[in-house]
Amino acid sequence: MKRKNIVKLVALSVFALLISMVLYSCSSSKSTVKLNSDEVRDIVDSSRFVFVAERVNPLRGVSRYLTSRYDVVVKKDTVNCYLPYFGRAYQAPMDPSKGGIQFTFTNFSYNLTAKTNLRLAYFSSLNRPEFRELADYRFFDYQTNYIIVGNPDLVRSKIANADFRFEFYPSGGEIISVSAFYKKFTNPIEQVNQGNNILSYANALSSTDYGAEMEIRKKLSFIGGQQFFRNLTFYLNASYIDAKVVLPNRTISTPLQGQSPYLINSGLYYLTTDGNLSFNLLYNRIGQRLAFRGEGNAIDIYERPRDVVDFQISKTVLNKHAELKLTLSDLFHQAYAYYYNYGSLDKTAFNSKEDKIIQQRFMGTGAVLSFKYNFGTTK
Repeated sequence: MKRKNIVKLVALSVFALLISMVLYSCSSSKSTVKLNSDEVRDIVDSSRFVFVAERVNPLRGVSRYLTSRYDVVVKKDTVNCYLPYFGRAYQAPMDPSKGGIQFTFTNFSYNLTAKTNLRLAYFSSLNRPEFRELADYRFFDYQTNYIIVGNPDLVRSKIANADFRFEFYPSGGEIISVSAFYKKFTNPIEQVNQGNNILSYANALSSTDYGAEMEIRKKLSFIGGQQFFRNLTFYLNASYIDAKVVLPNRTISTPLQGQSPYLINSGLYYLTTDGNLSFNLLYNRIGQRLAFRGEGNAIDIYERPRDVVDFQISKTVLNKHAELKLTLSDLFHQAYAYYYNYGSLDKTAFNSKEDKIIQQRFMGTGAVLSFKYNFGTTK
């Protein structure tokens, strides 16, 4: 996507945010000159304008004029947004200078050649607590066999994101890319283990993530001239993440709750030229995932990695009016396992000599055979 289109997309998203997320509408003062649709389109296309919010209509309460300046500044490569926020006071900082919604989006793209790009992006985002995370009542989760209780003292978290990416497009439908990213979390929300099979939610003080990602999508025609290899595509997406989390009582080099230190997704996709036959062979592995952060004297609970292989094959029949499809899921049939990390807090990989498995279940291998027929109606 070209840089100009990205800025226009972000600009339009900002206006959608005004309507759908911030839950108010803004109107101009009587002295403002009204513009027709063509003039507005020209301003958006220029990627240089300032939107000033002067009046709000909250869902609750009466319409009012804003006494402070709130605006959205759009430039060629950057969008700076500062808008008012209406909600429960304990969900937002009480400092008036930080009480609104503030975020920045920046995206630079440079074409080295016709087939290679360099991209640099920066943006900030917000993560507000969900109702189930705030609600101060208990319920039993039958999937994890834990009691879940909300925390009404949660505050919203803010994330600063930076990304640098190199892209190479050998030919149509192919890509080789390498990227590095950085994320800075303020008050990230984690699900925590309070002990006695009780889970709740809490804000960490901060977290910093560094990582790298590689993506390859390449046709295998270079292996040989046979039609089979020309129809076969290899896909790989792999990520590595290094994180440091600052908690109220400790600083530790582990991923955030729900995060893994590495992820691997790979596969082979085959499609004949006439589209009559196709198959997919997919492989997925996620590193040891911090399922629940230990709070107080409770222990961190991790999910042990699993190797997951899925296969799907489909064939059109009856002169392409029907399709037979076979799907096989989780062929290795490895168990989901949660374990207490009793060893060093910086060494999270499962160690059978130190750690203890507390839950283990097998989901089974799945097989689905389907038949679909298209009767084909004519107009």
